[in-house]
Amino acid sequence: MKQFKLRAPGQFNMPSAIAFAREIESAPDADEYLVEFGAVRLVEPFAMLLISSELRKLARRECRPEIDCANFEHMGYAAHMGFFQSFDLEYGKTPGEAKGNGSYIPITIIETNKVEREAFDNGVEVGDQIESTSRRMSAVLCGEDVGALFDTLTYSIREIVRNVVEHSGAERFGICAQYWPSRDRVEVAILDRGMGLRQSLSGNPHIDVSDDKKAINFALMAMSLR
Repeated sequence: MKQFKLRAPGQFNMPSAIAFAREIESAPDADEYLVEFGAVRLVEPFAMLLISSELRKLARRECRPEIDCANFEHMGYAAHMGFFQSFDLEYGKTPGEAKGNGSYIPITIIETNKVEREAFDNGVEVGDQIESTSRRMSAVLCGEDVGALFDTLTYSIREIVRNVVEHSGAERFGICAQYWPSRDRVEVAILDRGMGLRQSLSGNPHIDVSDDKKAINFALMAMSLR
């Protein structure tokens, strides 16, 4: 049996998560992958979503490898948030199982076709169907669920999620959030594995999306004109 070892970074933050995700993606085919979590100390929402998504993708390669993990028992926060179960390791809570509160939202996986079906059944637009999710994430960001800032963030998050459902082509997407009062910091993460802005906008013959930067600039410009 051919085994390949992957060592998780000590900090699950955005820069290290992106680097580790690239390492996972470029890993050679093997019968088994051993993911070593012994060095992990800091864990943040975006990193959990990205790394768990990449490991889930790894497990679904054509060679159908096994994913084994080592030295992860100290990661109680990640286990509670649903990180391990997100890539099918039987440890900790399943995504969405933790109830969450005003300071965090656990990893929650949402099926896009379910959102579309529920919106159709309820006779509302997709944006209205995901209103409660948007309000919940905004409340974590603001620390309250009323006011102009809360309303603005609710609208922004709703539009992001609506775009995922309507334009990304992704079958599912994940959300996660955490507020750290002692650090005066909050992080809200939304992640999908859809086609990306460039491909999504490429069907419009009136705009130049010849590279990712131009596609992002156009998308931001369109949002600012709303």
